[in-house]
Amino acid sequence: MIGPDSSPLRIGPFSRKVGLSAAVLRAWEARYGLLSPARTAGGYRLYGAEEATRVQRMRAYLARGLAPAESAQLVLAERRRPGPGRDLVSAWRLLDTATAQELLDGVLEDPAPDVAAAGLLPLLDVLSPERRHVAARMVETRLLTLAARRAPLGDEVTLSEGNLVAASGEVLMSVAEALGDEVLDETREHHHRPTVELDEATGQGFAHVQYSFSAHRAVVDVDVELGLLKVVELACVQDVGRVMNPLAAVGQIQGGSVQGMGLAVMEEIVVKDGTIRNPSFTDYLIPTILDTPTMPIEMIEHPDPHAPYGLRGIGEAPTISSGPAVAAAVRAATGLPLTRVPIRPEHITGG
Repeated sequence: MIGPDSSPLRIGPFSRKVGLSAAVLRAWEARYGLLSPARTAGGYRLYGAEEATRVQRMRAYLARGLAPAESAQLVLAERRRPGPGRDLVSAWRLLDTATAQELLDGVLEDPAPDVAAAGLLPLLDVLSPERRHVAARMVETRLLTLAARRAPLGDEVTLSEGNLVAASGEVLMSVAEALGDEVLDETREHHHRPTVELDEATGQGFAHVQYSFSAHRAVVDVDVELGLLKVVELACVQDVGRVMNPLAAVGQIQGGSVQGMGLAVMEEIVVKDGTIRNPSFTDYLIPTILDTPTMPIEMIEHPDPHAPYGLRGIGEAPTISSGPAVAAAVRAATGLPLTRVPIRPEHITGG
């Protein structure tokens, strides 16, 4: 391994030192921003002890069964947030609930009672997808601690209808009795996962808190002699994270899809001599219900582990992909390049 006083190496010797192929190292650098080598005047990349340490940490996380993207995020979180406590907390915030709990179980033999003693209390806010209830759970933990000082509780105690209830169903005491004169007040903060600047060379990286995914397929009828165009069908498949309100979610996808379609076939601000010639909706055309095609929609649920309830933004993504889908369908139907939108009749007829 490369020591802190070792001279930086080019990619070939460096890859042999760390025991990984140069292709893998370049992929980690380009996709995840894992490595940030120095550059010589001649443009060569030089990899030193810092990069070697990151490779070592990356391999350690991969050995635990984490995906490459998650492993890279953890390594970068360690780099950005020095300090033993903050490293662990910031790293765990990047993981989904199941992975975080699994790793914590490996750190603590019995995580439930030992979390506070181990200084890992902040991790509790990522061990449940319902993060807005973290403060309530913290109050519950303190309440059970108070109650245990007053009377033996046993191993499994739950709160039900204002009482502390044993696993057998026996009411041990009321919440009021457990509290006595104590007032319990907890405040917890939720922070989104850290972002990383995009790599200038590749354009890759985790620069946004969340990503949305939407795909469209358009079916169009085109009259190549008159230049008339009608969108017959606009199908969409979208990863919505988790559906909370199915009707509202479908409405968001429909609205975004129609907006993108409008940009492809009719919406345009006309400017002449510095003056907008269509300043109102009388002249600026937008799609109406009569222009709206059949819209088959399929929603895929891949919950975002970093968002409350796993939700993803829904309305914006379909506005981006629907327009290009319509333009691509018209190009396929006519064989014309059609390099601008909205697509006008003269673009189709050549007039």
